[in-house]
Amino acid sequence: MVLFVGTREGQDRAVARAAELAKGYHLFERWIPGSITNGQQILGRCRMKVVNELDEEVPGFEEQMYDRSVLRPDLVVCLNPLENYVLLHECALNNIPTIGVVDTNADPTWVTYPIPANDDSLRCMQVVAGVLGRAGEAGQKQRLAAAAKGHITYQPAQNLIMPGSEEEAEKAKKAAQNAKRAGLDEVAALDELTTKLDDVDNGEDRRLKGGRDL
Repeated sequence: MVLFVGTREGQDRAVARAAELAKGYHLFERWIPGSITNGQQILGRCRMKVVNELDEEVPGFEEQMYDRSVLRPDLVVCLNPLENYVLLHECALNNIPTIGVVDTNADPTWVTYPIPANDDSLRCMQVVAGVLGRAGEAGQKQRLAAAAKGHITYQPAQNLIMPGSEEEAEKAKKAAQNAKRAGLDEVAALDELTTKLDDVDNGEDRRLKGGRDL
């Protein structure tokens, strides 16, 4: 998940377009401090969904999403690092890589991958955002092409149970219990039959002995 950030006036259209191309997300208003480091409290009510390798939503996981931690971006692209130092700091604390446009008045160590450019020029920011958005678009196409061939290029979500698996597991458990109970009943019936045969044999022996005595 890629997050494009540009909070200066006039950057909203550029970041929105870049996010649309890269199938990512955008932010052109103020960053809420703690959205990454304390995301469960701030973003815990945001809806999450499960998609397959072709980005098609898979229903049935809604209840499992409630207890999961909120999503974090895999990459953050920031067009104005000076105004978003808190965001970049939170990314650094959580090992989230960042791309930032760094002018002469900014510290390049704030971001993972600095892009030297004039962040005061709206036209320049549109060009940078457009190039990065196109790069994201190309990457998404490559990922979907690989997925169509059965090759998944990302780590699937962990600790998710396929819808219906719980019911199937419960049915299998009940079937095993029934089979075990049936087996125990057969053993009990066999024991009872054996006991009756022993009783019959003992009675026959006593009768025969009584006959010999006579």
